[in-house]
Amino acid sequence: MFRNYLKTTCRHILKNKVNFFFRLGGLTLAFSGLVIIALYVSYHLSFDRYHEDYQKIYRVNSEWMENGTLASYAIVPQAIGPALKEEFPEIRSYVRLGHSSSYLVRYKDQPLRIHGFVSADSTVFDILKFRFVRGDKHALDHPGSIVLTRSLAEQLFGDEDPMDKAITFVDRANQVLEVTAIIEDLPPNCHLHIRALIPSGALTDAGDLPVDPWEISIDGSVNLYVRFDQSVETAAFVSKAVPVLRANLKSREDDLEKSYGINLQPIVDIHLDPWIYADFTKKANVMYVYAFSLLGLFLLVIAGINYINLSIADFHRRSKELGIRKVLGARRGTIALQVLLETCILCVVAAMASLVIVYMIFPEVVQVLESDLRFDMLLDPRLSWVIGAVVLLLVLVSAIYPAWHLSVNRPINDMKSAGAIANNSAGNVLLFIQFAISVICICSTLIVGEQIRFFQTKDPGYKRENTIVLNMPDRYPPEKIPVIKHELGKIPGVDAVSYSTFRIVGGYYRDWYRVEVNGAMKQVLLNEVFFDHDFLTTMGIELVAGRSFDPNNVADAHSAFIVNEAAVREFGWESPIGKRISYGYEETEGEKWEGAIVGVVKDFNVYSMHRKIEPLVMRLPWSDWPGNCVHIKISGPIHETIARIEEKYHQILPDFLIDYHLIGELYDNQYQNERKAHASLKFGTWIIVLISCLG
Repeated sequence: MFRNYLKTTCRHILKNKVNFFFRLGGLTLAFSGLVIIALYVSYHLSFDRYHEDYQKIYRVNSEWMENGTLASYAIVPQAIGPALKEEFPEIRSYVRLGHSSSYLVRYKDQPLRIHGFVSADSTVFDILKFRFVRGDKHALDHPGSIVLTRSLAEQLFGDEDPMDKAITFVDRANQVLEVTAIIEDLPPNCHLHIRALIPSGALTDAGDLPVDPWEISIDGSVNLYVRFDQSVETAAFVSKAVPVLRANLKSREDDLEKSYGINLQPIVDIHLDPWIYADFTKKANVMYVYAFSLLGLFLLVIAGINYINLSIADFHRRSKELGIRKVLGARRGTIALQVLLETCILCVVAAMASLVIVYMIFPEVVQVLESDLRFDMLLDPRLSWVIGAVVLLLVLVSAIYPAWHLSVNRPINDMKSAGAIANNSAGNVLLFIQFAISVICICSTLIVGEQIRFFQTKDPGYKRENTIVLNMPDRYPPEKIPVIKHELGKIPGVDAVSYSTFRIVGGYYRDWYRVEVNGAMKQVLLNEVFFDHDFLTTMGIELVAGRSFDPNNVADAHSAFIVNEAAVREFGWESPIGKRISYGYEETEGEKWEGAIVGVVKDFNVYSMHRKIEPLVMRLPWSDWPGNCVHIKISGPIHETIARIEEKYHQILPDFLIDYHLIGELYDNQYQNERKAHASLKFGTWIIVLISCLG
């Protein structure tokens, strides 16, 4: 009997090629979109699940009150890890990690600037999963050791055996570390960027200020990961741990230790959870994951509706055939089986065709959607089961409705071609749903497109075109500081040069200040940046009131402050010029800054436009360090001028490699997720519209 159904199905397909290809085309397009969406969603949901017992691994984050608001940080004081391990036996192990850093290294007189060096305790291999190529888990026991990933080892040593080789860190006083192990590169679904592991404290020198391990501060704090012996109730653990920590924290002028708390963040949640302060990890927006999942659901619904409508139309033309079969004794089940068999054949062919299509366009998909996606991810059993279940669901949804209508219709109506299917109002409802989904997707695509255009055309408050920023080395001769600015400024095509302690597209520091509000001095935690006299001119930041720093006024070095418009609104100043302001929670030792506001600048976005512009105070740098960033405004041919800048830089600092970025590219990189979402939404919308038109 099955063989007879198969023959009938094949005969009908050959006889009705147009309808067959329309149904096949709709299913193939839907399956192709579903496969791509499944790859994207599963990739972002798989982050850090490859670690052994990942359910028991947590990052310990800090919480404290800032200006009356609870703020969260991804870092903790150094002493908290050992204290938790000693006090609470349910913690099996802990590891403290520094943020991923860039260093200038040298091997055999070949300098390279490499990003991805992370300081870590030797217990890192007890918490996180690494695959050793050479060496073992004791590789970081020696303070002069370093563990390299396979790709970095090949980059540094080529075909040489890297074991026991020495690497010189040029911008860390030429300190030397010895390779003790090689590990495989971390998988792309790891939230950490690690190319090399170094022991904690291995690259410190006399220039680094000592930090109390119990001090609450940004400097010297670490990322802390803990592994529990078994599942833990996080709220109960935190309630036990916080009193212990507060009793040991170093006292502060602002009594911050009294409000200090922690929270446990599962390692698998870090990638998709919202950004918090000092969170230097791979982040994604969970809303995009939800949006892509919804888009996949829409594709599933559209494909099912399209198939149902085409199947009803096709079987209506075969109504006399079905009526004769019913008269000859065909039962409802056999009619339904016939419909189900045809649907299964179409789905199998469509699934195979979709895999071929996805494979052919995969390089373009990766470029637009996510660079870390790989086609072999489809071999993951969990993803295969999900895709298989979706296909099965689509088969059932697409087959049940036509099968039910065809099987219950009376033979006499089939013979007259006047059955319920011919005048079925349900088909109109399905068509309405189909086109309603299409309209929703089109509108969503247009809205996201408008957001992208807004990011591209909105003035961030500074001039990002033809401007570059040099990231200066950690350690370089201080006598070269004025030379660099002077010599770079003489290059033809360079309009302005300015030092700063922050990058215009990157972020700023936060510290305590005392500001005049309603005649009294109020203690507030403010965002702060330091830059020289030429910064506002170099970056084209508009001064809306008062003046900028005056290079001829020596007193400006420690008494002049500039604020942004957000600070003026925050403190309710009608006339901000002349308002008193000073650095520190209370009187500070050493270099002091105390004076008045001399200028107000128009608000500018130091971060991306996802974040609200916050109150910002600006002052001149420390007397012994102008900053580790040099912003350069270029008016001449960009590439030729940059080549001259590189040449001059290497003449002044021959032992260092230049590290620069175009401000425009840094700005655009902030909105990569939006561009990817827009491109993907357009792709999905085109598929949905095309399937709807096929129906």
